[in-house]
Amino acid sequence: MTGADMETFFTSPCLVVVDVQQRLLAAMDDTQNLVDRCSRLIRGAKLLHMPLCFFDQNPQGLGPVLPELRLLASDAPLFTKQHFGGHRHTEFRNWLAENHIMDILICGIEAHVCVAQTAMGLAGDGFRVHVAMDGVSSRKPADKEAGLLRMQAFGVFPACVEGLLFEAMGRADVPEFKDFLEIVK
Repeated sequence: MTGADMETFFTSPCLVVVDVQQRLLAAMDDTQNLVDRCSRLIRGAKLLHMPLCFFDQNPQGLGPVLPELRLLASDAPLFTKQHFGGHRHTEFRNWLAENHIMDILICGIEAHVCVAQTAMGLAGDGFRVHVAMDGVSSRKPADKEAGLLRMQAFGVFPACVEGLLFEAMGRADVPEFKDFLEIVK
């Protein structure tokens, strides 16, 4: 099943997982919830054959992407960046073009820094960006809230993990729906 087969509001969506790295994660608020939500998005994207990728920021200093997330999609591209905004990464931009991406679902850390700069940059470039509000985190809840408000002001669509997954699924009368329910429960 492909995105074209589903009734959905998305057009050629992808999932972008931003900087969920071992050393950075240790400083975040509500880490277990963040990892759970990112895991659900990755598993849903894989089930729905949605392109997905990972970003890491300065892995020498912040460590690798959390292995339990990376193992869920070990074949997905990993883009290493030094800019906080991943939208500036040339190989990432080429990957978006090759996959004919129109909609970007985004999760990760930190909501007010790398997630926000990536999302706002992509929205400014004409992509439809959807941030999983319950799939992002920052060190402080107030920073997360500020990042989410700022992204929305720049045209990024706020959503929740479950809502994004159901929207990407589109319908219940397909064989994948049983496995899909295991992901969202």
